[in-house]
Amino acid sequence: MTIAVQMDRSNREAQDYYILPASDMSAPRLRLGEYNGIALDAFRFDTLDPLFDMAGRVKLLEVA
Repeated sequence: MTIAVQMDRSNREAQDYYILPASDMSAPRLRLGEYNGIALDAFRFDTLDPLFDMAGRVKLLEVA
């Protein structure tokens, strides 16, 4: 998994985040712009909350 952060124009704050699966990272460099197309924007998020949701613990049901 790769997490790419696109910064604002002043380079002081995160503008958005890209949470990319390893299988989609074949290129050694990733260039992000205002318009990236659906191939990248499908993985764009305003916060990292989706990442934390994926990593959250889930209770397992006991088998009776």
